Amino acid sequence: MITLISGKPNSGKSLRAEELAISCGGPLIYLATMKVMDEEGRIRVRKHRMQREGKGFITIEHPYALRDALGKIEEAAGYGDGAADTPRKYPLKATVLLECVANLVGNELYDNPARPWHGAPQDADPNEFVSTVIEDIRCLSDHVSDLIAVTSEYDPYEGADPATLRYIEILNKVNLKLLTY
Repeated sequence: MITLISGKPNSGKSLRAEELAISCGGPLIYLATMKVMDEEGRIRVRKHRMQREGKGFITIEHPYALRDALGKIEEAAGYGDGAADTPRKYPLKATVLLECVANLVGNELYDNPARPWHGAPQDADPNEFVSTVIEDIRCLSDHVSDLIAVTSEYDPYEGADPATLRYIEILNKVNLKLLTY
């Protein structure tokens, strides 16, 4: 099951997602997608780590290609060594908090070298992009008992550069698809 928690930046989404994850039980996995680029990012990561401290979360940093994180999740949840050839019963009794879809979209658009649009994000077909990201999230959801995905909402604003407007358009499409999943 996927639960989506959405809102404006700095609106308390993460704290609400943590509370919900704790109520779901099972091993608690915090799947962090943020790539730290500057001091503001380091401050945000420290804040979130302090907020989670003592709550039982195991943090896995994985910025894109979520299906590639399954082995790490299995191992962190206590299901062996994460080897792909080890038989598993799915879904795993684990709760994954995916923080955050907005970061994931940016990382997939600009940083994932395995994607056909790598190096030319302006050439990414929005429908193909959305399908790719949603399939990775669905794969993750199919393998764990609970997936709580946090995302941000941004409104296009006058004066934004074309790359920012494209990112917002694609993120909104991903968010909408998650709402209807």
